[in-house]
Amino acid sequence: MADFRSPHPLRSDFAHPSPAVVSAYTICHAAERVVDPIQDHWPPDDPTMKTRLINIRILGHLLSQTGFLSDAAISRVATSVFTCRKDPAGTDEADVEALNELGEFYRDHLLRPFRKFKSLTPNISSPPSPPSFKLSKEEVDQMLAEPHRSHSQSRHLAMQREDFRCIVTRTLDKPYAKALRPPGYPKAQTLEFCHIFPESTNCDVDDNAKKRGVWNALESLGYTNVVNDFATAEKIHSLENTMMMVFNVCDNFDTLDLWFEPIEGVPNRYRIRSLLVISPEIADGQEVTFQSADSRLALPNPEYLRIHAACCRVANLSGASGLFYEIEGDLMSDPDPTTEGPEFARALHTHLDHLSLTAVQEAH
Repeated sequence: MADFRSPHPLRSDFAHPSPAVVSAYTICHAAERVVDPIQDHWPPDDPTMKTRLINIRILGHLLSQTGFLSDAAISRVATSVFTCRKDPAGTDEADVEALNELGEFYRDHLLRPFRKFKSLTPNISSPPSPPSFKLSKEEVDQMLAEPHRSHSQSRHLAMQREDFRCIVTRTLDKPYAKALRPPGYPKAQTLEFCHIFPESTNCDVDDNAKKRGVWNALESLGYTNVVNDFATAEKIHSLENTMMMVFNVCDNFDTLDLWFEPIEGVPNRYRIRSLLVISPEIADGQEVTFQSADSRLALPNPEYLRIHAACCRVANLSGASGLFYEIEGDLMSDPDPTTEGPEFARALHTHLDHLSLTAVQEAH
């Protein structure tokens, strides 16, 4: 299995069935060598060089996500790469800068929206529901028929689908366990209502004049069907986009450190990819089957999970994930930078870089 624990430079032996995709990847590989011809250590000492390498590598690694991104999406990335090349004889500085800007677009509008920033991202989710017994058949039918389902209703349906357990570890929900008082001493934790496409991404989906971010990026990749799935704000809480998880699993999922890779030919079976040791129940490469306790309640959408997996893979392979951690650390250590000292420019850039994301989240 691929190692995602550290960034990977682009390969000189990249292969793909499409000659156009190979050609686009070769352009990115050449641009990477223009930015840093030696590449003898990571990260580079020059922060500008590091950021440019990350952005260009994002493009190359997006082109390598066969099986996760659709063929059409990969083809569109390749086409966008071609539009950046002005010099047919080689990759000059203007080409490199155009590729850098394209990679930055995908970094900020495709990868970053999946990344939850700790302590700065408002806790949009409602607190856990009071302990209750399972819904009756009639109650489930009534909630499913509701055209504008509330956050609380969606959460309760997800709990019902997961049988009040973590979808990955099968750990029982603590409030439910205390109310039910099952025999013995079952392992229990309070479960989190976890979203594949985060809640913050859907704040402006109803405003065509302001439609941007992840939806704009997905449309540019041909995922119009996915954008249409979230045509109204409450769709972000749909069963297809949500899962109940213990905190550690949800937290790592939200920070691009854990994702699910679909097992081809086996519906709803996934390979867990985890960069960290989370718990004894979870190991990198372990397989898990998502199951619904009620056939009426849809399981998480495999296409959404593929897109999330692709973004996690690209973020870690390119070094963007580490950059997100740096931004988070800067914001947490100096939330109100002074105008004195050499670190002000970096702190100001960090705050401006994060401003658009936090503004959208706070508006939700």
